Amino acid sequence: MPAKSLSSLDAHQQLVETLLATLTESQNAEELAENWARINQYFDTLFTTEASIDALKQTILQLAVMGKLVSPDPNDESASNLLESISAEKKLLIKQKAIKKSQLMLPIDELDLPFDLPLGWQWIQLGDVCYVIADGPHFSPKYVDKNEGVAFLSARNISVESIDLTTAKYVSREDHENFCKCVRIRKGDILYTKGGTTGIAKVNDIDTEFSVWVHVAVLQIPLDKVFNEYLALTLNSPHCYEQSQKYTHGIGNKDLGLTRMINITTSSDFRTISNCY
Repeated sequence: MPAKSLSSLDAHQQLVETLLATLTESQNAEELAENWARINQYFDTLFTTEASIDALKQTILQLAVMGKLVSPDPNDESASNLLESISAEKKLLIKQKAIKKSQLMLPIDELDLPFDLPLGWQWIQLGDVCYVIADGPHFSPKYVDKNEGVAFLSARNISVESIDLTTAKYVSREDHENFCKCVRIRKGDILYTKGGTTGIAKVNDIDTEFSVWVHVAVLQIPLDKVFNEYLALTLNSPHCYEQSQKYTHGIGNKDLGLTRMINITTSSDFRTISNCY
């Protein structure tokens, strides 16, 4: 491609990103509407390349998790009440030895918060809403033929869109059951990559039984209290993805995403925001 064409594409992308930034930087709903109207006027001209469309998708995702796509309802349960309910149930499960006590998390530093949240929302750490965060074996298991074993997934099998079994390896039933002593993956759990392609979250929406390698964290949450698709959406948003690039790398990683700062809203907003995206 000629240098002039590359320069033109770069300039176009820079313009797109500059205009999209006005949306996430909007201070109120009126300013957001004005900035969107300006972009919408030239929509067909701006969003003509794969890069520009991807940037638009990421901006919409960021707006969603910032709470800019829903209107606060003072009648909704506050996020703090939701968190108290989760915390109480978590303590009971620990007392009953149904789950293990998670590592101590440092308090959130308000200076580190990337943006302000709407009424009723609250900044938390991922470990606050997860009952179990675990990963797979920290070694390469012995693989077997597909017709002899159980699927064994690594980070390469997981993307934002899907769980790909076509390139999955397989382990014996005995090894699979041993790996499940650490965590038995359920439908509805969130898979979160921490090696290879780091920082990708995907809800387990398949019926196939499988276990995972060390590069994949398994997040188990109270599905009756937190909508898993919303949590995955938040983990895939720009501000969480940036944290994953900074903190979650390689087999030696002990964090598993536990201290990832996420923003949580009222339970009635979970599905609304997910549907917006």
